[in-house]
Amino acid sequence: MNQKGIAPLAIVAIVVVAAVVVGVAVLVATRGEGGAPGGEGGEGGEGGEGGGVGTANSLDYKVDMTGPEIGTITSRFRVRNIGTANMDMRVDMTTAYGTMSYILSGSQHEGWVKPNGGWLSFSSFGLDFDEQWNQQSGSFEQYTDYLANWTSGEWSGTFGGYTYRIYDIQVNPSLPDSVFQPS
Repeated sequence: MNQKGIAPLAIVAIVVVAAVVVGVAVLVATRGEGGAPGGEGGEGGEGGEGGGVGTANSLDYKVDMTGPEIGTITSRFRVRNIGTANMDMRVDMTTAYGTMSYILSGSQHEGWVKPNGGWLSFSSFGLDFDEQWNQQSGSFEQYTDYLANWTSGEWSGTFGGYTYRIYDIQVNPSLPDSVFQPS
């Protein structure tokens, strides 16, 4: 069998498995009742009143999502130009299966994926930009919603059997272009 054909298939399988695991976990977690979006409450950060990240132009934070069937997935979201057509997003994930990075450029309507190796464009990899955008921006929006009343420190909550911890939160950081370019 052609060995060159097997490697891309394995990479596609890893991408699909990671995307499905994260997507299903977020879906399940957001279907709870009462409390914060998705379920059973959660803890806000320490500090004064109000706050939140709703008016941020850029964000950088890490999320640990833990559940019995997935273990812990650690993601780092770096997003700039929030709420505009030029929004850029980078997501770096670590799972039990390895590492995966995504760069999604709203202005270029293109994305890149880095599954345990070099960067590949979505188009050359056979991935649909809109599908990947909807999945990653959906996760970003859900986590950002959890931070609606956050003021400082970290945030944690349990929803739908999953425990979330959002930490290393930076509001309006200066994110260089290099973060959003495959290299």
